Amino acid sequence: MIGAIIKALKGIVKNPLVLLPAFILPIVTFGLLFILQEPVFDIFLDVLFLERVPESSLLAFPIHFLAMYSIELAAIAVLVIASSIVSIVVGFVYAKYANGVVAGKASLFGSLGAVLENKGNILALAGFLFVVALFALGVSWLFLVVSAAIPLLGVLVILFAVLLAYLLVKLVFSVQAMAVQGLKAKEALSKSWAFTGGRFLQTLAFLILISVIYSVLITVGDFLDIALTDVNENFGTIAFVILWAIGVSFSNLAMAFYFIEKDIAKAV
Repeated sequence: MIGAIIKALKGIVKNPLVLLPAFILPIVTFGLLFILQEPVFDIFLDVLFLERVPESSLLAFPIHFLAMYSIELAAIAVLVIASSIVSIVVGFVYAKYANGVVAGKASLFGSLGAVLENKGNILALAGFLFVVALFALGVSWLFLVVSAAIPLLGVLVILFAVLLAYLLVKLVFSVQAMAVQGLKAKEALSKSWAFTGGRFLQTLAFLILISVIYSVLITVGDFLDIALTDVNENFGTIAFVILWAIGVSFSNLAMAFYFIEKDIAKAV
């Protein structure tokens, strides 16, 4: 676990170019936001500030809300799906690169090229996760409706949240399995599920640890952004972006090295 973290940090120090894939996500996200800005910002303005929402029962609210903001919600769905695909692509690239580092033949651009060879599997995985997210959202809403009518059943919401967290941990290495072992989407999901078997708590602790490190990097970036803005506004922005890219690169590389090391140890 610590070894994977150290390898990730060393990888960034030895080859700063490894930060480049991290910039794919904000470029695509901000590009889509620019294209879809009108419907996306309209719904946030109407709901959060003007409070224009359907007057209906809790059970019927989602249907009426969908009818009222169908175009806006479709734009948000496109943004979410595209961001999910890009997140998977970024994780795939870093996992492929980490596997190359372990094998002694790392190639960042070769890892980027491998995305095109696996685009079908990447899209399939993104589609599956999006459907699961929609299902989870729907079930969560039903639980909230039921718990509003019967307060004692509010425990269902908590139990469902715990279940979702469990599933997230179990499937979190699907991208790494796909990249490192060349698996299809379904096989990668099964591999991640099996990989975390017997080491669930260790995996959870590892994910929490890298999340803490990522949060520290972002916090430092925020601090530098504020501190350097007084000197030059661009300096602060550059410092934040660099630390953010380091955080994204670190977390993805650490997960990849963790998967590779543990999977090799299990095979041996």
